[in-house]
Amino acid sequence: MIDAGHRGLTLLEARPASRARILVLIGQPMDYIAQGKIKPVVMAAPLGYGTTGDISRLYNDKPLQLEHLARYTEMLLNEVMPRVEADFNIGRQQKDRAIAGLSMGGAQTMSIGLGHPERFAYVGGISPALVMLDTNLAKAYPALDPRMNSQYKLVYFSCGTEDGLMDGSIALKSYLDGKGVKSEFVRMPGRHVWQVFRRSFAAFALRLFQ
Repeated sequence: MIDAGHRGLTLLEARPASRARILVLIGQPMDYIAQGKIKPVVMAAPLGYGTTGDISRLYNDKPLQLEHLARYTEMLLNEVMPRVEADFNIGRQQKDRAIAGLSMGGAQTMSIGLGHPERFAYVGGISPALVMLDTNLAKAYPALDPRMNSQYKLVYFSCGTEDGLMDGSIALKSYLDGKGVKSEFVRMPGRHVWQVFRRSFAAFALRLFQ
């Protein structure tokens, strides 16, 4: 809960389906809140689709993937965030905001988070499906600059060692290093499964707003 006398903190979670909320509402993150290890946050978890057409095409139609990302980015920044800030007693400063997501939502998180350091202090990609972004990394992450390091508190992403999406995360880590942008990339045992997602989110959550 948020004390009405103090502005709260915001976690924006990009998600492809309502079940992603399980990451926050069960298991370690809730235990950590009870134990005082992480701070309670106001979490906004909008449905992570920027298009309303044939959603199944998102997995193999690159133009549709990029259209979806552009529309979702616009919605998140210009509709969801202002609405959350209007409806809840939360901080309006960059230091009070985090963005996180898993799989497709993880790709959206890395794109939006790394594109808007003025908006988010914490960026967390959980097993991100980076294959859904532009294959040209310079186009996928056009804003990268070492000066970002002074704005971010944490850029974190992880992937299971047996996850078919691992190559994308390895490539992103190498690209960020080459651009002089600090990040933490964690390889966790496992595949693209909830056990990995939960461990990764818990590790990220422990670092938020400290």
